[in-house]
This record gives sequence, C-alpha cells and structure tokens, in this order.
Amino acid sequence: MKSTMKDFKKKHFVPYLRNGDSIFESACGIGLNLFATLEILQEYSNITHLNVYGNEYLSESTVQANRILQLLTNSQGAGNQVRSICQGDSSDLSFIPADSFDLVFTGYITPLQDPLNMDIEGGESGLHRLKRNCLAIPKLNETSRWKAVKVRDMMQERQNEWFSNWFQQMIRIAKPGSPVIVEEVAPPLCQDPSDWGGVSRQFWQTGVGIYGWDVDPESLEFGSRSGGSSLRYHVFFLKNKASRD
Repeated sequence: MKSTMKDFKKKHFVPYLRNGDSIFESACGIGLNLFATLEILQEYSNITHLNVYGNEYLSESTVQANRILQLLTNSQGAGNQVRSICQGDSSDLSFIPADSFDLVFTGYITPLQDPLNMDIEGGESGLHRLKRNCLAIPKLNETSRWKAVKVRDMMQERQNEWFSNWFQQMIRIAKPGSPVIVEEVAPPLCQDPSDWGGVSRQFWQTGVGIYGWDVDPESLEFGSRSGGSSLRYHVFFLKNKASRD
C-alpha cells in the first residue's frame, strides 16, 4: 500500500499540510492507510504532530483502528495524536462540524453493490447480474441491446449519485481552500467488470456543474497507482476558499 501510494501522497498531501494540522480519513477501515499516510508525511517532509481523525462504518473495525493507530503512532515517535476514530456512515457525516479539517481524504469509496435492487434471494446477486449485462452488450443485436444499455445507464446514474453524496460529505467538513482527496477510484462496472464498479474521470470533470460541489473545478488533478495494471485512479480537488451561499 505505502509503496504504490507514496508518489501520489507526496505530491498531493505534503504541500498542503504543516506541523500541527488536522487530517480526516473517511471510511478508514482499521487504519492502515491512515498510518501509511502519516509515515509518508514524516519521511518525505518531516510533517509531524498532526491531529488525526476518521470514521469507519463497522464497529469492530472502528475499535481496531483506534487500537492500531494508537499503538503505531506511539511507536512512530512523530508526535501525531489520534484524536478520534468514530463509528459513522460516510454517506452522512452531518454529526461532524463543517470546515473542520486541513485535509480530508478517503482510501476508497465503497460502490453500491446492487444499485438497481436486482438481488435474487437465494440466487444470483445483483452485482453478478449487472456484470453479465455489461459483458452481453457488445454481443447483442440492435433490438436487444437498447434494453441492456438502459440498465447500464440506470445503474451508472445511481452509482454517480452515491459517489457524489459521499464526496459532498467530505467537502463539507474540509476547511475552505483545503484538499479533498479520493483514492483508488474504480472505473464504471461496464468499463472494468473485474472490479466492483465506480465512476469515470468525466464524472469528476463535470461534477461541479451537475451536483454543485463546493470545490474549485480548476484544481482537479488525477493520479495513478505506482506500478501494477489496475485501472483505478486517484482524485484531488481543493475546496473553494470562500464557501458559496
């Protein structure tokens, strides 16, 4: 994880943080990506004494994250303070005050697994049915293809709305002018059926106009994994310096 992410984090985290700043990871899991970030910040720019926050949906992972991060940050000796890793849903961070953090990021936005409610109880999952639909489109005749394309487009619209809401929750809690970063974004399911589904780069390029995100569209930058053949990518924005009315 650390080796594949260090170049992106050096470029998009390091220049925007100073000693004593506060960072927040949405859906931090058991905290390993968060700690790898702290290590990179210290190793490459000697950024220390950060105030560390995050949330995680699963209660058992939240407990583990607090325990692991406390142990690792204490042994790191960089003066970083784990202030709070709380249990919470990343699609609703309304319990966190707005404009609170110097950098907000997530290591992964978990996509909707069944955006069209196509699960069959005791049978084929909705995700598997959607993957089959994606793979079938190029093989179908014109009469049948339009139905499959309609399903694909409806699925992607729901996924886009899910990603947008998650991202908006992150934007709200970032301080004006601060980075809001999404790592490991998968492309749409029909572009890469081997993954779990995600959104296109165009989604981010047009998101301000479509969804009204409070970020500077000119600040958008994409990043890629170091090494490997994954189609996943990373997204960087700066929140607007003055929030819009």
